[in-house]
Amino acid sequence: EILENAESYFRRCTVEISRLRSEVKMLGSAYMSKREMDLMVGFSEHGLLMLCQQRANLTKSIEDIKNVLNVLQVLDKVNGKLPSGQIHLFQRVQTFDCQYSVVMETIRQTFLMTKSIATLVEDNKSQCIDIIGTIEGGYSLLSDAYNPLNPKALVTSEDIDNIKIA
Repeated sequence: EILENAESYFRRCTVEISRLRSEVKMLGSAYMSKREMDLMVGFSEHGLLMLCQQRANLTKSIEDIKNVLNVLQVLDKVNGKLPSGQIHLFQRVQTFDCQYSVVMETIRQTFLMTKSIATLVEDNKSQCIDIIGTIEGGYSLLSDAYNPLNPKALVTSEDIDNIKIA
C-alpha cells in the first residue's frame, strides 16, 4: 500500500510538472515575470529530480533486501552444523556481508534524502515524520541485529593444514 501511494504521488508530480511547464509556456502570468516563472519551473523540476532519486534508492533497497533474504535462507539451511565446503560457505558469508553493507548504505542514503525532502513538504508533515521514523528505526534494527563476520569464524581446509604442519 505504501509503495502504491508513493507511485501514485510520483505520477501526480510528473503530471503536475508537465501541466506547469505548458501553462508557463502558453499562458504565462500577469503577476509574475518570465524569470520568476522559469525559476518556479526550475524549482519544481529539481523537486521532481529529488523524488526520482529517492524512488531509485527505494527500488535499489528493495532489490538489495531481497538479495540479503536469499543469502540468509541459504545460511539458514546450515542448521547449526559445520558442513564440509567451508570455503564455499565462507564465500557466501562474504557475499552476504557485502550485500548487507550495500543495503545499510542505501537505507542511510534514503533516510538522508527523505529528511532533506521533508523540509520542503508543507502539508502532511506528520506523515513525513512517521516515514522518517520508520526508516531510521529499520536502519537501527538492522545495524543492531547483525555484525559482519570475523574472517576466521569458519574453519577452512587451509586452516586445518596449517594446524597439521604446526
